[in-house]
Amino acid sequence: MIAIRKWKLYDYWLTLAALLLAGMGIVLIRSATLLDSGTSVDVIKQSVFLGMGVVILAIAPKLNYRWLGTLAWIGYGTSVALLLAVLYVGVSIGGSQRWFLVGPFSLQPSEFAKIALIVVLAHFLSAGQRRIEDIRFFLGSIVITAVPAFLVYREPDLGTTLMFLGIWGVMVFMAGVPFRYLIGVAVGLLAAVSLQLIRIKDYMWERVTTFLDPSADPFGAGYNMLQAQISVGAGELWGRGLFQGSQTQLEYLRVQHKDFVFAVLAEELGFVGSMLVLALFAVLLFRASLIATNARDHFGQNLAVGVTTIIFLQTFVNVGMIIGLLPVTGIPLPFLSYGGSALITTFIGIALLQSIAVHSRVKTYAMPPVFRVSARERLRVLPWKIQSAEHNNR
Repeated sequence: MIAIRKWKLYDYWLTLAALLLAGMGIVLIRSATLLDSGTSVDVIKQSVFLGMGVVILAIAPKLNYRWLGTLAWIGYGTSVALLLAVLYVGVSIGGSQRWFLVGPFSLQPSEFAKIALIVVLAHFLSAGQRRIEDIRFFLGSIVITAVPAFLVYREPDLGTTLMFLGIWGVMVFMAGVPFRYLIGVAVGLLAAVSLQLIRIKDYMWERVTTFLDPSADPFGAGYNMLQAQISVGAGELWGRGLFQGSQTQLEYLRVQHKDFVFAVLAEELGFVGSMLVLALFAVLLFRASLIATNARDHFGQNLAVGVTTIIFLQTFVNVGMIIGLLPVTGIPLPFLSYGGSALITTFIGIALLQSIAVHSRVKTYAMPPVFRVSARERLRVLPWKIQSAEHNNR
């Protein structure tokens, strides 16, 4: 009976959206590597990782997310150790040292560090809920985030570093940290960035200037951004057809099956196809936000907020980069971009959401408080809902 009940609480819409997006990713990767002889090796590798993701989702209802609380610091310490190790014994590609080689596959520790950071922050914030307004507690959350963020910055990987900061900012805000603390951190970061501009890595500064004027170097730093925008425009309403995009098939765009896979989608399936894919992301994020709202404890709530945040931020940044609203940062598009570490990490995040859903006593979903109350009330609504739910279930 318990197993049956868990499957009834399983969020099938969430899993369906994730699998459809991952399946579309396989198709787009194949299109982007169509000129390769035979079956693309990248397609085979991505399919293997997709299969692993399906297994992860299948076992999610059997795992209680609360166990992660006891393992949070172990996972965090392991991820920090891997980030430190990759700086010395990792493989350097394109000037960045971010990967370990494991046989025919590569492992990117910074991807798994995202999940480790979400779990340890969720545990830290839930354990210290009564001290949420204590400045020392707030500074503790900053230190927890700063350690992996600094190590990733040293690789260097500015995009993932910013993702870590984004995870931290949203999680502490939704946990109820006083807004004045966040304002103070924002001001401090702006001051620090201003002082570090003279020491910024050349490739990072190049990305900023290219974003402001990509046509200034159309065959160098601005090449990818310009080609991505050409691909998006060429797709028009219905696209040129799957495997028929000239920008894609003639490989005008570099690493198009990785960070620029959305440009492949826009050219070959057009505006309509792009909107359908973004609609799937909207469904996934909406279901994730509902799970966060109805989590029965602070740990589950914080955990769901962190997973939802990283999927949203990566989607927003990647699509914004492709259409020219944001600078090129090297952030993959969840589920669609090629990369085993990124795909597995995202499926682990979805599995955590499913575990929270099936171990919740609340069977019906309510609208997330973020849509029902003002920003001023947002900090206190979620804890109040949890306390009320726990009281009613006694």
